[in-house]
Amino acid sequence: MTVSSNGELHYMGKLTKQAKNPIIAVAFDDNQAPIEEWRDWLNIAITDLKTRFHFKKLNGIGYSNGGLALSAYVQKYHETPNFQKLIILGAPYNDLDEKDNAGGAEFDSVPHETDMLKSFLNRKKKEPKRP
Repeated sequence: MTVSSNGELHYMGKLTKQAKNPIIAVAFDDNQAPIEEWRDWLNIAITDLKTRFHFKKLNGIGYSNGGLALSAYVQKYHETPNFQKLIILGAPYNDLDEKDNAGGAEFDSVPHETDMLKSFLNRKKKEPKRP
């Protein structure tokens, strides 16, 4: 499925009622849009999938900026549908510049926190602890 910048959905392939745990890839045609737009486009796509196929539970995998979009979606639209599992890989929550990344991956503290990272960390503090 592709979501255009005007919210139009383009389906590729077919999904039958017999499908169990289907994998649906969602792509945005504007990869330079703000994360808030991706979040809202993802809402359009998930709402459409929920309406067409009556999904009640989902699992989500987001890679890179897709992870940011999925995280932002879950934070804003967390009530429906119910995500059972989320996997976020390589999402640049703290899009550091080159000089911040020059020291390698071993560090004890984050040298700089972007507003996005602060927002996600603050939200995490408010979430109830899960078993």
